[in-house]
Amino acid sequence: MPQIDCYYPKEISPEESKVYHAVESLITASDSKAGVCKIRLHAVDKTKPKHVYLIVALLDKPHRDEEFMQTLASNLAAKIKPIFSDVLVSVEIRFLARAYTTIS
Repeated sequence: MPQIDCYYPKEISPEESKVYHAVESLITASDSKAGVCKIRLHAVDKTKPKHVYLIVALLDKPHRDEEFMQTLASNLAAKIKPIFSDVLVSVEIRFLARAYTTIS
């Protein structure tokens, strides 16, 4: 279950469903073993310069090598840029801690 946090300037107010769909559809298309994405949007009062910071945290799996991570980061940046057209977009892909768990 990827954990995704998207920080963006408060005055932009993106259509949430577009962000959710763009991120989740690309992750599931890139990695069929990813599972359901947990996505949170965070409006930030002030940023300098105005920018979007998308963090994707995944479980560390053998198929998620350096090439996979770089490709996913580039593809996510390209996918969400049209939603946030007037600002810089940065994407960070990282691994979750080994002790990560979710209980339903």
